[in-house]
Amino acid sequence: DPDQLISTKGLGIRAKNDDEMRAALQNLLADTKVRERMGDTARAFALANYSATAAANRYIELIDS
Repeated sequence: DPDQLISTKGLGIRAKNDDEMRAALQNLLADTKVRERMGDTARAFALANYSATAAANRYIELIDS
């Protein structure tokens, strides 16, 4: 759920229209620390949920259940 990723992980931006999207992207471009944090968080999320290890663990859980 994209809204959950935005609200709980800070991965993404919300915008109701083009002007809000433009402003959010401009803010993101202007703030290196926020971009780096979002990138680090996105990488950690991807590794935890979509890596080969994470997939193998889900298969093991499925088999064991």
